[in-house]
Amino acid sequence: MTKNLIYFLGGVAAAVLTKSVACSPKTRKLCVNTLAKGILTKEKVNSQIATIKQDVEDLCAEARAEAAKQA
Repeated sequence: MTKNLIYFLGGVAAAVLTKSVACSPKTRKLCVNTLAKGILTKEKVNSQIATIKQDVEDLCAEARAEAAKQA
């Protein structure tokens, strides 16, 4: 019984601590900056994927043309 009570109180303490840390201006700024960098990285990766996809489509079109020429 006391073991469960200790876990419960630990959970409550963790929730209170997390809320106070998350509401801190420094933490908020850090989170915003991290998310902004993540968004920029995602956009760069999506751009690179689009370029790769176009290159593969071009290769496939050339391969089809070459196969039709050989047939």
